Amino acid sequence: MKNNKQIAIEEGMKEIADKVSSLPSLQNEALSDVIKEMYMGKPLFGKEGLLTKLAKELTELALEGEMEAHRGSKRKAQIFPR
Repeated sequence: MKNNKQIAIEEGMKEIADKVSSLPSLQNEALSDVIKEMYMGKPLFGKEGLLTKLAKELTELALEGEMEAHRGSKRKAQIFPR
C-alpha cells in the first residue's frame, strides 16, 4: 500500500507530464515521453535509461540546428559574396 508521500509524488509527476504533453512544440515531445516513462517506473540511468534517451534526443536536436544554421550561412554566402 502506498503512503501519502508516494501518492503525492505520483500525482505531481502525472500533473507535470500532463502539462508538458499539452505544450505545442514538437521538441517537447521527447521530454514528455521521458516524464511519462519515469512515471511508469522505468530506470533513469544505464544503457536503456531515460536520461540516456533524453541526452541522445537533445544531442540530435542540437546537431540538426547546427547543420541548419551551417546550411543557412552557406546559402547566404552564395547569394551575397564578399
